[in-house]
Amino acid sequence: MTKTLKTLSAQTNRSRGCVAAVMAAALCAALSVTPAIAEAATACIDAEKMKREGESNDIAAARINEEGKALVRGGKYYNALDLFHCAVTLFPISNAIFNIGSMHYTLKQYEEAFPYIEQTL
Repeated sequence: MTKTLKTLSAQTNRSRGCVAAVMAAALCAALSVTPAIAEAATACIDAEKMKREGESNDIAAARINEEGKALVRGGKYYNALDLFHCAVTLFPISNAIFNIGSMHYTLKQYEEAFPYIEQTL
């Protein structure tokens, strides 16, 4: 009896995982957002706080992307990656998406880099 309950519990947990994955994919499709962008959006919680007063999301994203590029020039790759994620959270500009992939690649995080770089091709 206990073995049956454990098996049933494991099956239920797998089902929940599948349902969550399907729901995430459906949300991405409905919003025309790829899973890579959805992941980037969750990486920067305070993106709205980075906007300047009266600044639109697309302008703020472009500015934050440029700030990230300046950090790259200074060798601060992890900080730059954070800013690129924030830029994508505000507005999914292709430059910031590519820069996320580029930073992951630079940091030898090849599997993480691929979906971002692929998306910009």
